[in-house]
Amino acid sequence: MRFPWYLAIYYYLTDGSYPNGSSKVDKQKIRRHACKYYIHGESLVDKVTGKKILHDANVREVLIKLHEENHFSGRGLHRLAQQHYIYDRLSTTCNELARECPTCQMRARPVYKRSNLASPIKTPSKPFFMVGCDAVGPLEVTSQGNRYLLTGIDYLTRWPIAQAVPNINETTTCEFYYTQIVFLYGVPNYILTDRGSNFCSVYTKTFLMKLGFGDNISFDGVMTVYKCRLHLYNFGTVSNISISAYNLARHSA
Repeated sequence: MRFPWYLAIYYYLTDGSYPNGSSKVDKQKIRRHACKYYIHGESLVDKVTGKKILHDANVREVLIKLHEENHFSGRGLHRLAQQHYIYDRLSTTCNELARECPTCQMRARPVYKRSNLASPIKTPSKPFFMVGCDAVGPLEVTSQGNRYLLTGIDYLTRWPIAQAVPNINETTTCEFYYTQIVFLYGVPNYILTDRGSNFCSVYTKTFLMKLGFGDNISFDGVMTVYKCRLHLYNFGTVSNISISAYNLARHSA
């Protein structure tokens, strides 16, 4: 709501006054619209929905406070704000604030452009047929001295895997492969990772060669695909579980 119009309705409901210079038509319009609201504290509230009315002078302040609680996206902020407030440009303002937030821009996932042709995709046929792995951190140091997370996810069941480690290197990566995946679920047909040095090192490749991956290691864009006689798959799912683990650890700190 425009601020002058908000004040006109507010003062009419408070003491029955009108803005200076108001015409008869303006006064009728104020009375007609004022019947839709009531005063609660210093705010106008819609009688039907019970939501507070925002105006041009306070909408950004209110939405910024709401956004800083969890740094929602523009759509998420709009979904939350419309549960409590009414404003005629609420969706547009929420999107603008989310784009202007420096914290959100720093934490936004990078946008990768495909630089090569897509490969045929083979759908997982059984649990742990294909496992995606990623590394998250650094995070707050735990009492055990861990400050990173190694994460994984099964692409058929979406079963998440995570292990806290003190550092990210080839040794902790291979230990994660063995203790959290191979020992519990057997050797997968695919292991899909990003091109982190811990995933692409000679030590890691030698370890995977002993598991049967040897001659089937390939690279595709920003991904490394360790194939056990099989093929490539999308890396988006394991990125999602890594982002979820990171956000959970950040909010718990």
